[in-house]
Amino acid sequence: MAQKDEESCPVQVENQQAPKMGKPCLVPIGKQWAPKMGKPCAVQMGKQRAPKMRKPCPVQIRKQRGPKLGKPCGPTCGKKCTKKISHVRRKEIFNAYQEMSHSDKWAFVFHSVTQLLTSRLTTAGPSRRNKTFKYHLNNSLGQPQDVCKTFYLTTLGYHPKNDSVIVSVTSNMSSAVPPQDRRGRHPPANKIDLSPIHKHIESFNPTVSDCKCEHASSRRYLPSNVNVVKMYKDFKAKHASACSYETYRRAIRDMNISFRKLHAEECRKCLEPDIRMKTEHL
Repeated sequence: MAQKDEESCPVQVENQQAPKMGKPCLVPIGKQWAPKMGKPCAVQMGKQRAPKMRKPCPVQIRKQRGPKLGKPCGPTCGKKCTKKISHVRRKEIFNAYQEMSHSDKWAFVFHSVTQLLTSRLTTAGPSRRNKTFKYHLNNSLGQPQDVCKTFYLTTLGYHPKNDSVIVSVTSNMSSAVPPQDRRGRHPPANKIDLSPIHKHIESFNPTVSDCKCEHASSRRYLPSNVNVVKMYKDFKAKHASACSYETYRRAIRDMNISFRKLHAEECRKCLEPDIRMKTEHL
């Protein structure tokens, strides 16, 4: 039996195939797993990170805009202002009003607003309102037409609830002329009297330049052993008036006064021949 098994063994070995080396799998691995180079993202990063210009603030734009012709009163207005004065006439009044000066605008409002006493009371008790106003504008034929307050203000370019110009102009209706503009009559609170500063600067005896030629500048000079700091300290010690260092320095500059530098008393035109001689010998 052992011999039979030995004889049959090579047959079985021949029938069983030996394992073979397979083909290399570089290609399929490369197709499935090999990393690929992606597209550069510089353009995308540039689009995302590029700084964008901010839009201007709408509040600042509204402040910079000039007055505009507002909307007139609605159809429910009892005076029917839109039928009395056309839209074209409103534009003409608006453009003419905007071209006027400040005093002319006050005169226009003074002559187009009439102040009267209240004819009826709307409250049971005493009312604080004892005056009423009537507004009128001229139509295309030059005839004055009674209009409401909203129509009057919006035609002139004001907000329908901003009647400050009417209050300012009608504050004194007893006179036949509009009141004068009260702006700029009082000096500002931070204004400083510069006369003591000028006198103190003149006490150091600033002199003109030593150059006596015609083209010499009109600038005056202080001695070289004096500076602005010393002069300012001396002024604060002698005067109790409020004055900052910058105000004192600006006063010296406005007076066309400078500090003399050594070997620089002559003007530029006088030094031009010497400069040319030096440059020629170089």
